[in-house]
Amino acid sequence: AARSRLQILLRRLNEEDDIETICFIWVLLTKSTMQFLEFTQQLTQNQYQNLTIIPNPENNTEIIPKLAKGISNLKILDLGKLLAKEILDGAESTEIEGILADFMNKEKSEFFLITNSGILFDASLNLDPLRLFRRLSDTRKLIVLWHGKRNNNQLTYARRGHSEYKENNIPPDASIIDLEDA
Repeated sequence: AARSRLQILLRRLNEEDDIETICFIWVLLTKSTMQFLEFTQQLTQNQYQNLTIIPNPENNTEIIPKLAKGISNLKILDLGKLLAKEILDGAESTEIEGILADFMNKEKSEFFLITNSGILFDASLNLDPLRLFRRLSDTRKLIVLWHGKRNNNQLTYARRGHSEYKENNIPPDASIIDLEDA
């Protein structure tokens, strides 16, 4: 992947760009790849936090196959697909945790990658998604692609003033990994 990104960057470079610029780009790409490999190795260690949140404001889906490749036995859980029918059928917010826990228990995986979690922020559900993730991570390791931002010691979802806007303090039992660092 780093090699293909380098090839794209090299095509974009002007003929006037020097070898120093090219080397600098290569170092950045190599460093990023190494950081990602270290990140996935850390996630699989037993002493690592059970809840890892990756702020992903641009909804970058490129990280999903990278995580799947780097972590064996990772089950990808698209909450939008899994819960849409349940919610349309009238599932109460108090039932959501049970639905997710049952699904995860049936999958028998140690690691779950939570994607498309925006459905949990629907104002009509009156849910605290971060609290839900913390409870679900008591017995398994969750990696949550948080479709929001990290601002100092807080995670935000949506824009201020939006009906789904949430602002949460980062819990002490969660690890936050910024995409730029992974």
